Amino acid sequence: MEFNRRRKIWLGAVITTLYLFWSGISIGTYNQYPGFLSFAGAALTALFLALLIGDFTSVYEFTEDIPKGSPKGVAPLAIIPGIILIFVFWMHFSSRKEAVLEKEGVIITANIVDGESTTTTRRFQSNTTYEVRVSYQPPKTRKYYFSQSINGSEFNSLYKGATIDVIYWKQDPSVSKALLSEDEIKKAFKIEDRKLEFQDIDKIFTANMTEKAILSHLNTIGYKWETQEGIFVNERQKIALKIDNESQSMVYLEKLSIGHLNGSSFESSLRNAEDGFKKSARLVGEEERISYESNHYIIFKEHKRAKQENSYNTSGTFRFPEEIFMYTIVRKNP
Repeated sequence: MEFNRRRKIWLGAVITTLYLFWSGISIGTYNQYPGFLSFAGAALTALFLALLIGDFTSVYEFTEDIPKGSPKGVAPLAIIPGIILIFVFWMHFSSRKEAVLEKEGVIITANIVDGESTTTTRRFQSNTTYEVRVSYQPPKTRKYYFSQSINGSEFNSLYKGATIDVIYWKQDPSVSKALLSEDEIKKAFKIEDRKLEFQDIDKIFTANMTEKAILSHLNTIGYKWETQEGIFVNERQKIALKIDNESQSMVYLEKLSIGHLNGSSFESSLRNAEDGFKKSARLVGEEERISYESNHYIIFKEHKRAKQENSYNTSGTFRFPEEIFMYTIVRKNP
C-alpha cells in the first residue's frame, strides 16, 4: 500500500480520532454519554480507516462503483475493528472512571429515589434487567442524580428511600457509582476484612474510644460490624464484642466450625503479641481452664458446643458442629 499524501491525511485522522476518544475527552463528558461517545469514536475511526485502506478522496466515493482488484474493495473490512472499538472505548472509559474513583473518590450517603425491573422475551426466553435511580448531594453543591444497573438480589434488598453509600469524584461530582456489593464496599472503605486480633483490642482500650469510634475502628478491620443493645456484632464473621469501659474489661465471642478448627485467630495473635502472654491451663473436674497473662492483661478462655438442630445444610452437605469460644479480657493497671 503506497502512502501518498492523501493516505497520510487519513492516517492522521485515524490517529487523532483514537487519541481524542481514548484520552482527549474528559471523564465527566464520557460519563454523561458513554454509549453514544463509544459508538461515535468507533464509527469515526472505522470511517477514516476505510478511507485510508481504499485511498478514497472523499466519503462520496463510497457510493460509486468499485473496480475489481481495487483496494477500495477491501475498505469495508474496516467495519470489523470499528465494532470491536465500541467495546474497547466503553471498557477503557469504565477503567478510567474506576481509577479516579479509587484514587480520588469521596464516599457520601445517598438515597434510592426509584427503581424498575424490565423483562424482555426473545425466542421464548425471558430476561429481566434491574435499575435504580440514586440521588446524593455533595457539600456546598447541588443535588445529583444517576441511574445504575444492578442484579436481582441487590434490587430485591433495596426500596424507595433506602440509604446507601455512593462514591463520587470530587473534581466532577457527576462521576459517581453506588456501592452495593460487598466487594465494592470493602474496596472503597479500604477494609482489611479479617477477624479481630489482640492488637485491635489493645487499641480500643488504650485509645479510650467512644462507641461510635469503636464501631468505625471495627469496620476498618472487618466488613459489616453493627451494634445491638450495646454489643458489637459481626454476624458475617460470627463474632461479637461486649465492652465495659468502667471495669476495663470486655468479652469476645467467636463461633467456629469444628471441621475447620485450627484455633481462634484472636488466640493465635496472643502468641505474637508484644505484651508477652504466658499461657496456663488447669483442670476443674473434667474441664480444662485456659488463661493468658501478661503485664497488662489477663485473658480467660471458655468454650462450649453450640446448639444445632440439623447436621445438614440446605444443599444436603454435612455441616460440622460449631464451638463457641469466649474470651474474657481484663486490663490490669489501666
